[in-house]
This record gives sequence, C-alpha cells and structure tokens, in this order.
Amino acid sequence: MLALVKYAPGPGNMELRQLPEPEPGPGQVRLKVAYTGICGSDIHIYSGAIELNNYPLVPGHEISGIIDAIGPGVNEWKVGERVTTEHTFSTCGHCRYCRQGEYQECAVRRSLGFDTNGGFAEYVIVAADMLHRIPDKLPLEAAALSEPLAAAVHAVAKANIKWGDVVLIIGPGPMGQLVAQVAKAEGARIIVVGAPGDGERLQVASTLGADHTFHTGEEYIKEVLLDLTGGYGADVVLECSGAGGGAVLGLEVIRRQGTYIQVGLFGKPVELDYEKITYKELTIKGTFCHNWPDWEKALALMVAGKVRYQELITTCLPLVKWEEGFRLMAKRQGLKVLLMPGERRWT
Repeated sequence: MLALVKYAPGPGNMELRQLPEPEPGPGQVRLKVAYTGICGSDIHIYSGAIELNNYPLVPGHEISGIIDAIGPGVNEWKVGERVTTEHTFSTCGHCRYCRQGEYQECAVRRSLGFDTNGGFAEYVIVAADMLHRIPDKLPLEAAALSEPLAAAVHAVAKANIKWGDVVLIIGPGPMGQLVAQVAKAEGARIIVVGAPGDGERLQVASTLGADHTFHTGEEYIKEVLLDLTGGYGADVVLECSGAGGGAVLGLEVIRRQGTYIQVGLFGKPVELDYEKITYKELTIKGTFCHNWPDWEKALALMVAGKVRYQELITTCLPLVKWEEGFRLMAKRQGLKVLLMPGERRWT
C-alpha cells in the first residue's frame, strides 16, 4: 500500500513508500482510508518540532474510511460500514482515568499517527472499540473533521457556558472555527479575534455565525472588546491560537471570575501575569483531546447543521500531492486540507 512515512527525527525526513497491507489483530479492524485531515501537529511532526516515539511511522489521525477487514473477536462491525475513528489506539483500561471514561489521560495511552501507524496511507489498523458510525446524512469528507470537532466539543464543555454568555475565541484557524460554532450552539454570543493577516479567516467566522470579529492590529482593541461587554469583559475565553500574545490578551479582557480555557498548544514556555489570575479570581483550565461522548456529540452537531463543515474544508488532494497540502497548511492558506490515498472522491 502507498503510505506517507516519517522515517527519522528532525526537519523533513518524510516520503511516500510502499508498505505491506497491515492485518487486523484481535479487537481490531482495518480501514480503507477515504480522507485524512492534515492537523497542525502533523506540520510539527514534519518540521521536527514534535518527535515521535518510534521511526519509521505513518502520521495522520483525522480519519474517515470504510471497514475493509475485521480481526478476531470483533462482532459489532461489518465490512463495508462507513466509520470514523478516535485516534486513541490503546490504553491500560484500568487506571482511574480509564475507569471514569477519561481515557485520553491514561499514562500509557497510544495514539494513531504518533505511536502507531496513522491515516496518511491507503489502509490503517484501528481499535474496534474506538470506531464511530458515520450517519447516513454525513459525507465521508465531513467525517474526517469529527476528530478536531470532538476536541472542540471537549473544550467547550469545560467552560460551562450559559445562554447569553459572551465567549471570546482567540485564533480563527480550524480549531477556533469549530470551537466558535460549538459555543454558538450552546447559546453564546461569539467574538472571534485573529492576527492582522487573518482577514479571510475572520470573514469565514462571520459567515459561520460569529457576532463580532476583530484582529489584534486594530487600534483600541481591548477597549472595544470591553465595550461590547458593558465594561465587564468576556465571560469565557477559549484561546485557540497557541500564541503567547493571545493568552496575554485573553487575560486582559476576561471578566472577573470568568473562565479561561487553553486550547492551543504553545510549543514553548510562555510567561503569564499570574496576578491577574489571582486578583480576577479566574478559573483556568486546560483541555486535551476528547472522549466517547464528545465524539458522538460532534457527529450529531454536524448532522443537525449546527456545525458547518463545507466552509472549513478548503482543499482535497490525493496523497501523492502531500507536499502541496503540507505547504498550504504551513502557510495558513485556506483552513483544512484533506488528503485522499486514492484518486477517488468518496461520499
């Protein structure tokens, strides 16, 4: 099978290779991959900023596909079913986090595209108990967005948004766009802030329901944001950019006793004004990955039309053009790029 392989640590060191078709083991299924989205973490794997636990390895974890083969002990799935998969491949199954359904925090969790071969290939082996059926109304390309959308659902759930809350989303990239739509579905008033070069992305945010959009180069942006909230500040801030300046702005314009959720990854240490956290009595939370209920809600939101995906999928490319797709994502041209292992467009 054709696969995109990261064969050594460091910048680059990624190429297309022919690999043997994998066989599913007990409790596993093999998917014929339809679409795999390029995530920001995949760009970091390519650049060498994220190191994998073993090489060579096939990245890619935003996957939709068709069940192609079933391993021993798998009775609830049939060949030919359309599915998407969580990128959790295995966990211990008995730690406190696994027992309470928060298996994304299991200390020995292994993930598709990071610890085991992922979705930038014609076929991928996945855990049968991490599959989700794709509703009939949802095309396969939309289902490839269910992984980042489930992460957005997980993040928004931590904010305990109330109807009418003012929610500030910092960073109008793919994750910020999804977080904004999920928060909007909870009844929030949405403000999206981007960088000066994010004009097109901010326009997409407006199209998808944001009540106000701004970029950080605008004069008096803090004053304007406070003005929109009667001088109090945002009830909730979800920082999705992973930029230190975004975190600083978020702490400036959040209201006293507000809730701040860090969604984006900084990739390096960031200095914050901890006295603001103390004096404002803020609730600060991190958010990581997703779990089963997040995934089911993500699919339901797309089916109900409460999260639109058409504007977010800006490019679909065959796997052989992976370099073009990675270049588009690295240069922030468009929003979400999907790779197709075959030439066929799936539905």
